[in-house]
Amino acid sequence: QLKVTRRWQWMMCDTRSPKMLECVTVYVSLPSVAISGAAPTPSWSSPRNLADFRTETKTRLQRRTFTSGLFTATNDFRSRFLNRPSTKRAFSRTVSQFIFASATTSSNELDQSLKRLDLLAASDKYEEFVETLNVMKEKGLISRWSSYPAISSRPVSLRELSNVGIIKPEKLAGSVTEQRDAFFAYMIAVSALSVLATYLPGQWGYFVPYLAGGTVLVAVGVGSTNPGLLQKPVSMFSRLNPKYKERLLKHEAGHFLAGYMLGIPVQAYSLKPDDVAVQFWQQDDLLRATPPITRTQLDRHAVVALAGIAAEGLQFDEARGGVADLTYHRQLVLNTSPRLSVDEQSNQTRWAVRTAAELIKRNVSEFNALWKTMSEGATIAECIRAIEFPRPS
Repeated sequence: QLKVTRRWQWMMCDTRSPKMLECVTVYVSLPSVAISGAAPTPSWSSPRNLADFRTETKTRLQRRTFTSGLFTATNDFRSRFLNRPSTKRAFSRTVSQFIFASATTSSNELDQSLKRLDLLAASDKYEEFVETLNVMKEKGLISRWSSYPAISSRPVSLRELSNVGIIKPEKLAGSVTEQRDAFFAYMIAVSALSVLATYLPGQWGYFVPYLAGGTVLVAVGVGSTNPGLLQKPVSMFSRLNPKYKERLLKHEAGHFLAGYMLGIPVQAYSLKPDDVAVQFWQQDDLLRATPPITRTQLDRHAVVALAGIAAEGLQFDEARGGVADLTYHRQLVLNTSPRLSVDEQSNQTRWAVRTAAELIKRNVSEFNALWKTMSEGATIAECIRAIEFPRPS
């Protein structure tokens, strides 16, 4: 639309390119032409820069409609002239070429940068990986990296977890149902094995049933003293359920999205049956950091560590991957200075889950695009692309 005022303004938006989602505004203040807007400014081939765009636009308008004398015409004549359809079409063609030239260059640069991220992740080059992401954001190629507002822990109650969308906050620490079903299945298997073993020849018919029964006692003892050790075999049993894969994907996507938006990059992730996890750069170093991490660092990493629990809590009645996450969070807390009291630790856990749930709800389209992309075994760069440019569901 061409708006005739003291300075004539015409705005054009194009959404066909993922990098040119914002409007480009052309200001016309005869005899000069200038351009401004929120779009990125890469080194496009034609026009090469804003000065060339200004000159080219002026020349094209002169060819189609202007004469040299018009530049000294009265404001009334300029107003009538700028409202002509031919003038608007001239502007439209020129700005369209400008948009597509810059969009093509931005797309190529984005692809090259994403390929570089995959190479750096495979080469274990953390500093260069983060620097590449920062440069991409400065150029306008990406926008969601390290974009979440600053966070700081505060008192949070279980009611607030319900208000933010957690279905059953009291079941975020782990699934008793899952462990119970796994134990019953194990008991049935051991009982069947013991019965069949009685038909073995010789002493084997006595030894094998006693051995099988002894493993049950070992499982009960481990579960009573350190239940975290049973989490992996229990999870492997749960994967026999076809719907469990989606739960795992959403859990890991919660970690990935929270880390990316809080400026904590992911180096790799795995969805193998015996190893389902998102691996962040230098995540284990935080547990041995000297001096200990600060409370500000704890807040950011706690949200990332418990984002998987939050993702499950928003979708399901209980969080089945909560034991490992809570264990890691506990280790982070123990390596924090100043130390947190018992009440502060409990509150910090609730606050981190609430913040992570709020982050996921604010970016639900990015979250859905991410876990679906992860389900296809995509690379880190492809996952980043899914976050930055989520496809409509």
